[in-house]
Amino acid sequence: MALELQRSIRFVQDEALAAAQDEESDEDVMAIQTPLDLMALLEDELIMALPLVPRHEVCVNELPRTAVDEGFEEAQSTEPKPLPFAALAGLKRRTP
Repeated sequence: MALELQRSIRFVQDEALAAAQDEESDEDVMAIQTPLDLMALLEDELIMALPLVPRHEVCVNELPRTAVDEGFEEAQSTEPKPLPFAALAGLKRRTP
């Protein structure tokens, strides 16, 4: 999977200046830390660029776009379903 990332980051001296300039800037503003850990910065940027939901480039099967499927109406029959503990209630009444 190819991943392209184009990011513009402007480094400033401290966090307060970064917070003040970040609101009005189109690029990301970060406070520079000495020494700059470039590998950690790249790793973070690449992780944030990944899609939240992984997808195949070509999906063989389309996902159903409805919540109703075949047999749905049959499963929603109006017949009352037996209560799971009704048999236990009958046993309880028979105890001496």
